[in-house]
Amino acid sequence: MIIRDKESGQISWDADDFVTYEVTGVDVYGKRFKMRSDNWHHVRMINLYRGTRWGVKSDGRRVKLQKVYS
Repeated sequence: MIIRDKESGQISWDADDFVTYEVTGVDVYGKRFKMRSDNWHHVRMINLYRGTRWGVKSDGRRVKLQKVYS
């Protein structure tokens, strides 16, 4: 379950809620990309120019965790 704090905009979740994590976006040259990892720390450290970090549940549905606009 994702908990969003309306005042600060921070989100928190239980790592067991997601099977994998995905990163989708556009690089600085306009090319789309998609990456997948089992580790949130790996996904979090990817330097995004423009894109989204997703959590993927066991039924295959994606949940948006973070959106980046630069």
